[in-house]
Amino acid sequence: GEPIGPMPGRRSWVVMQIRLQMMVILIPIALLAVVSEAARLWLDTRSDPPMWLWYGVLIGATIPIALLAPWLMVRIMGARPMPAGEIRESLERMCDAVGVRVRDLMLWPTGGTLVNAAVTGLVARARWVLMTDGLLDTLPRPQILAVMAHELGHARLRHMPWMALAVVSMSLVLGILFDLLLEVLHAGWVVTTMDPDRSLLISHAIDGVGVAVLLASILLVFGWVSRRFERQADAFAAIQVTRRIGDPTDEVVAPGGVDAMCSALLIVARTNGVSPRRFSWRHGSIDSRCRHLRSLVGRAFEGLPVDREVAWIKIVSVAALATSLGWWAWRIGGEAVAWSS
Repeated sequence: GEPIGPMPGRRSWVVMQIRLQMMVILIPIALLAVVSEAARLWLDTRSDPPMWLWYGVLIGATIPIALLAPWLMVRIMGARPMPAGEIRESLERMCDAVGVRVRDLMLWPTGGTLVNAAVTGLVARARWVLMTDGLLDTLPRPQILAVMAHELGHARLRHMPWMALAVVSMSLVLGILFDLLLEVLHAGWVVTTMDPDRSLLISHAIDGVGVAVLLASILLVFGWVSRRFERQADAFAAIQVTRRIGDPTDEVVAPGGVDAMCSALLIVARTNGVSPRRFSWRHGSIDSRCRHLRSLVGRAFEGLPVDREVAWIKIVSVAALATSLGWWAWRIGGEAVAWSS
């Protein structure tokens, strides 16, 4: 009884995969590389430009690309405005209810081969919500609204900028710790080694292991934080569906809101051929997310455990950023004093 769309041909399927798996990442990176190289060439024409000018030019050139990236993503995926109708009106009412403004609601064409949704963009004028044709054809109306609320939750709770802050701050802190550790290892092993060739080999080995451990640690932090943000967006969706189907005066998560989000996750997993027990680094498993959702039934909207957990992530991220910036300012200042003397 489910709709069957026309199967894409080999060429169109390959083109779609290139768009989704390669171009969405490569085009923004290529733009950043071009801008960075252009900025470097321009600064090289100036006589001894100060360091702040380097950073100012690079940041100033990166901001427009960050704002342009969501528009590029929509165009690369071939998305088009969602046609007028009852579904679009329901989704627009959901946007108004949660207080998230978007540029447009987009239909993401995949020939029915993909059941997915996404939100892209940090500001309202450059923010789009995308839903695949497979999702709109497969999910019942309450589940579509739950998926929409989940995506809007990412925007309403500002998960993207907080994710960037968490990764950057943790990277700086871990970089400082590993930098200090490497200095100790170099002093203990490299300096005491009399053979120059062996000393150089040990030095490269220490640096290589240090970089690998640092990258692995950053990846661990990214995955752990991302999975907490996904759980918070799930809880946000359950709350919004509860408000639509329950008593407006109730302030506790209803079973209907949880069931709508859980069933949407399970349908998406089944349709995409993904086991609910399969672990995803960024999202966790569907089973674990459903268990978390069911633990929220009967809890008050305010003060959910995942909200407190995310609040601590934000506090630690800000503190880590401030500490690392203070450390580097102190160190650079000390080196400047030593150089001048």
